[in-house]
Amino acid sequence: MLLNENILMATARDKVQQLGFWDDEVKNVSHDKIVLWVHANAEMLARKYIKEFLPDYHHDVLQANWTSSELRIPAGEKLINLPLPPEKPTNLVYRVTLEKVIQQHSENGRILPRILGYADALISWSTPSAVWDVQDKCWQITGSQYSILVEVKSTLPSLGELMRQINLYRLVYRDVIVVAPDDSLSPILKDQKVMFVKHNEKFE
Repeated sequence: MLLNENILMATARDKVQQLGFWDDEVKNVSHDKIVLWVHANAEMLARKYIKEFLPDYHHDVLQANWTSSELRIPAGEKLINLPLPPEKPTNLVYRVTLEKVIQQHSENGRILPRILGYADALISWSTPSAVWDVQDKCWQITGSQYSILVEVKSTLPSLGELMRQINLYRLVYRDVIVVAPDDSLSPILKDQKVMFVKHNEKFE
């Protein structure tokens, strides 16, 4: 019985490794330094991604003040007759999760999800809106939530290996940023709709 269990466990490990579940980079101290830099600069990374890779209708969130599309007023109400809305939130990012488990949930009703790997960092951000509540006579701040997966590489692998990993993770998270000291793959990654950011890049 024990032999069979060991065989099953070894087979499971092989399958998981093929999916990129194990990452030797995680043991690298240089990898940790880049991850901590991503964590500290998550707001700027999210804003850069929104500006360069998302459609124009998302760009209102980058403005310091409310835009007309972000103020939601019921029919029959006029903004001029309402009190001023509260100040727009200054930060878009509300959470940064390190080593987030990437799970692809089955569509056929299976209980257990399929684990694809780990995200070095997952940046969670929201698009704020100010909504006039007719019943309570006040403004309510709401927002739609989005995520950006960040893949950190202290040393770039081959392009094929990197894209296989990214496309696997895209089964769950569409928006991806790669951060590394070596920017040699930046043009081809941009062509593949992946944003590349060089480690320690200065943001405008």
